[in-house]
Amino acid sequence: MNSDLEQEIESLVGDLPEGEQKSAGDILRACQFQDAGDPVFGLLRFLQLRAKSQAASERPLAAGLARLAEEMDSRLWETRRLQWGFFAGCVCGAFLLGCLLAGGLFFHAARVHPVEMSNYLGLPGQYELVHDARLARLQNWGVELYVEEDESHVGVVLEGNLLTCGPATNGQAVVIFRKRQ
Repeated sequence: MNSDLEQEIESLVGDLPEGEQKSAGDILRACQFQDAGDPVFGLLRFLQLRAKSQAASERPLAAGLARLAEEMDSRLWETRRLQWGFFAGCVCGAFLLGCLLAGGLFFHAARVHPVEMSNYLGLPGQYELVHDARLARLQNWGVELYVEEDESHVGVVLEGNLLTCGPATNGQAVVIFRKRQ
């Protein structure tokens, strides 16, 4: 066989993997080409160049796909982290909303029913509120009633526009106030 022909066959099979080079070289030698200028070698060379150009174009595509897969994996991790953060935020928000609602209800109940709430919470009662129509009538006329005490005495203070103070008999004192206009 011609040395130019042998060199051409070696250059054609040189790009193949090691295990396939020998079998491909045997196939080309079995074709019994006469010289290296045979048109079939041109066709084989064209196919070899075309395969190289396709492989070269596939390598950047494969690298791009690998980068895309890596980026998608990192974005999936970020998405999972955001989902857990949203879940934790919803749980904390619901807990805070429940606390605000319960606190608001306790505050409202304490304003509407202070004695009952102090008993319910086990707080000592400062004094009991007595709803009396006579006291409401005094307040409407402009008279305020206070209780003052010390260690040995308790006194009732009436504050308003005093007109006269009548005589005290049998532990009763008559106090006359002018009505508020």
